[in-house]
This record gives sequence, structure tokens and C-alpha cells, in this order.
Amino acid sequence: MITYKLQTIMNDLPAGNEDPVVQHIFETMDPEIRQSLTEAQSAGLRQALLNFWKSGGTHLVDIRTVIPFTKVYLVFLMGHDRRFAQKGSSCPRHNVPVTKKHLSTLVVVMLILGFLLLAANLVLLIPSVYKLIAFPGGL
Repeated sequence: MITYKLQTIMNDLPAGNEDPVVQHIFETMDPEIRQSLTEAQSAGLRQALLNFWKSGGTHLVDIRTVIPFTKVYLVFLMGHDRRFAQKGSSCPRHNVPVTKKHLSTLVVVMLILGFLLLAANLVLLIPSVYKLIAFPGGL
């Protein structure tokens, strides 16, 4: 009877719309709980799970794809960190005051990176200038 109920619910969904995660949740659910669900409850739970998994949450960037010709998938998510949104957070990244020491360290690091970039450009530019000076008519 219950198997019939679940089969009818699964058949009510359009073909190819059954998400493996939703299917796994129903398959691993305690049989007593699964049997106690009415058809409306099962369909509602299935639809809620499908909506949740298909929506992808509220991320600013949400890229989910499978790399062609492999069994590897790629997920790139970016958004606000809401895991430690409560006041008095235990996360060490939050509630850290920015001091003058932090800012001066940032300025020094940026200056060093700038000088390294300038040096790299000069190293690449010097041979070109030498060729122009040594061979004014070209090679």
C-alpha cells in the first residue's frame, strides 16, 4: 500500500524531475514515518525538497555545473556569511576591530607588491628598449 502511494507520488511528477537527493531522502526515511505520511504530505514534502534544492539558496553567485567528459562537478557559491549572524559570535573572523597596525601592514604589503610588479615590467621592458637602441632600423 505504502509502496503504491510513493509510486503514485513519484509518477505524478514530470519525467526527469525526480531529484536524486529527494529520492535518497525518501528511500532512507524510517519506514514507519514514511508509511504514516498521507499522499498530500508526501507530495508536499517532495515538492518542498525539490523547490529547496532547485532554488540554490540566496547566493549572489551560484554556479553549479558538471565538467564535460568527467564525473566531476563544480560548485561556486558567493554571498553573505550568515552562519554566525548572531551577536556574540564565536567565529574568530567576525568582530575583529581594524587597527592602525592592520592598515599599515596592508599598505606595506601593497607597496611591496607594487614594486615587484614594476620590477617585473622593467625586466620585460629592458630587452625591448635595448633592441630599439642597438638596432634602430630593426632586425
